Amino acid sequence: MSSRRAKTTVTSSSMRERMITPNSKCTKKHKSNNYMEDWISRLPDEILVSVLSLLGIREAARTRVLSKRWEHVWSYSRVLNFDALQTILHLESNREELEVERSRYINWVNKVMESHLGSTIDEFRVSFCLNNFSSCDIDRWIEFAIAKRVQRLEVDLKPCFFFGNAVAYTFTNRSYIHIKTPAGLSSIRSLRSLCFKLVNISGEILEYFVSNCPLLESLHVESSKDLVNLKVVGSSLRLKVMEISYCPHLMELEVCAASLVSFKYFGQGDKINMQIKDAFQLAEVCTSDFVVQIDNAFFPFSSYFSQLENLSLGMQMTRWGKGNPGFKQLPEFTKLKHLTLQVVAD
Repeated sequence: MSSRRAKTTVTSSSMRERMITPNSKCTKKHKSNNYMEDWISRLPDEILVSVLSLLGIREAARTRVLSKRWEHVWSYSRVLNFDALQTILHLESNREELEVERSRYINWVNKVMESHLGSTIDEFRVSFCLNNFSSCDIDRWIEFAIAKRVQRLEVDLKPCFFFGNAVAYTFTNRSYIHIKTPAGLSSIRSLRSLCFKLVNISGEILEYFVSNCPLLESLHVESSKDLVNLKVVGSSLRLKVMEISYCPHLMELEVCAASLVSFKYFGQGDKINMQIKDAFQLAEVCTSDFVVQIDNAFFPFSSYFSQLENLSLGMQMTRWGKGNPGFKQLPEFTKLKHLTLQVVAD
């Protein structure tokens, strides 16, 4: 038995030698090929597109020089975020330099749009100092994003003092007519988040978006001079987050959304008739610049005190004393976790 075991051991050892020693050159060559082989390029297109969508547009576009396999992958990216904040921050205080950078920015967005080959996109965001002089380009950008069935659309036109009295971009009738066509109406139904900053847009257009976007969960409007009346009402609304900021001519705001979780309003409260209805899931309220008595600041949300978890209020109390007793009845907050008060008072 012992000799048989020894023979078996020798045989096993000799087999290992034949497997490794005679073919050692081939083995080294095989290892070398493994190190050089591009395994990432073997991944399916959908995975590569998902990876590149996590990069910035410029970084994703640089991958086209890697090989023919990568030449067009970036052009299917589902996230088109044209954020140029760093460029804006580094601009010197002169109009000529801004005009040059603005032209570069517009050309950059246009070239990426022309190169894009994907049928849908998850996000389209533009963020730069632009005004009504660029309305034709901005119109085409919005129409492009909608045609691609965008889910998150943000038009953030940064304020810039170099423009002087230039008029802010206005959401045009051309774009409004486009979203009302059968193709446009079908495409905007994919929207989940809508954000317009320093864009003059009317309540009529916003209401059309809200009424025809069954998946819309977030609405943010900032610095719109055309917004006077806005009704966000509907039994089937999925709206969870709503923010209206610094719209100086807003007079009437009515919100009726059972799924609303967070509501933020920044502006002068004494000039607006605000109604919040059926907000059974409302947990966060944030307001600022209320030039009203303290009890009036609470009034639109008084029905939801018992369910609020986060509350941030900004108030200016111009008459605090014998003629203004403050709260007629002290509110009760049974679930409140975070409270912030910003008060300006004599």
